[in-house]
Amino acid sequence: MDGEHLTERYPGDLLALVEAYLEELDFEPDPRSVRLVEAMRYSLLAGGKRIRPVLTLATARSLGADPASVLPAAAALELIHTYSLIHDDLPAIDDDTLRRGRPTCHVAFGEDIAILAGDALFAEAFHVLVARQEGSPAAVLAAVAEIARATGVQGMVGGQYMDVAGTVVADDDLRTLHALKTGRLIAAAVVCGAVLGGADDADPTAPLPPSWACSSRSSMTSSTRPGKKPSWARAWVRTEPSRR
Repeated sequence: MDGEHLTERYPGDLLALVEAYLEELDFEPDPRSVRLVEAMRYSLLAGGKRIRPVLTLATARSLGADPASVLPAAAALELIHTYSLIHDDLPAIDDDTLRRGRPTCHVAFGEDIAILAGDALFAEAFHVLVARQEGSPAAVLAAVAEIARATGVQGMVGGQYMDVAGTVVADDDLRTLHALKTGRLIAAAVVCGAVLGGADDADPTAPLPPSWACSSRSSMTSSTRPGKKPSWARAWVRTEPSRR
């Protein structure tokens, strides 16, 4: 699919909701921490496709829920993604000087502030989620657990470690690296949209195959229970192309 057709099919209304929500996050800094928040917002508001939060909103909408109702969870995912980009760009990891066409956070603010900006975005992600996300306590707690699981050793950071440690020696290792480093948080975006969007059979405690978010659409909508697709996955398949 070429870029023009992809742009036509991307849910711009959901992207606009995400951008507006992120813009209003000021993190209420102490006056002595303003520079830290400037670094956080510099990276957070640098643009991008916002794939993870848009997926959360689209999944909720496919279930008949108001997509705006899951904005806190969606924003939390984008804050975590942004923190990971800041840390990835550091000299100790990828040593990148440009991100989305402008200086990376550590180039613009210094390595020390960039590290702290990433740390703060990670913490603020969970604060936004638990303080703002409406829903049943069980659903919100399930979303918190899913995002934490997707971010840690069995998710994004585990994949990042495989990358920097050079433990990839075979094709399967490479697939696992990308499934964890990138795919796991994408999977969490859909799971959180389902759980918070009211899917009655979304089970965030069920183990997800590492390839769940890194393969085809049919794989992405398969259930961890053989022979049955959960209702939220069936709803996602039915979503109009312009909403995916």
